[in-house]
Amino acid sequence: MKNKYSLVLLLAAFCCMGVQCKEDEPDKTEELAKLPPATTKGRNTFGCLINGKAFPQSSEGYHEKMVYYYDGELFVSYSTMFNSFDANEIITIRTNKIHSEGIFQIEPIAGEDQFSVNTGGNLYSCRYFPSHEDRNALITITRLDSINHIISGKFSFKAKTRQGDKEVSVEHGRFDFFYQ
Repeated sequence: MKNKYSLVLLLAAFCCMGVQCKEDEPDKTEELAKLPPATTKGRNTFGCLINGKAFPQSSEGYHEKMVYYYDGELFVSYSTMFNSFDANEIITIRTNKIHSEGIFQIEPIAGEDQFSVNTGGNLYSCRYFPSHEDRNALITITRLDSINHIISGKFSFKAKTRQGDKEVSVEHGRFDFFYQ
């Protein structure tokens, strides 16, 4: 009889081990739906997830974009400001390594590349990671049309503050611009 109770207790313990309180992974579906579609027509769109939240959050407020491409050098800066009390939010992508359509794994080099986010009064950059592996940014150029001056692509990267105490993850980034 004692063995039966021990066996039941042991079985109950194993069952309870599988039932744990886990912090739910945030569902990105709702935030992804806020982003513009990934297009290649020069529709002047930009969007990404910053730590799982859509950027920009809405089309309200002031939005400024700067796009430049020439001879492999790509510069994209997108900023928002909703009112005079909010801090600007800015994402900047700059590299001189884009010469064709394709996938580019880029380790930012000071003076040549910039993958950064300025949000909540903090500047985050890929360059602040101590190891080369963590510093990588990924850009996929889906259209590079020098006749119609259209550049489209996807991007993702992680960035840290200079102090190294805060980190952001930029995922599911997409852009589709006419460039100068």
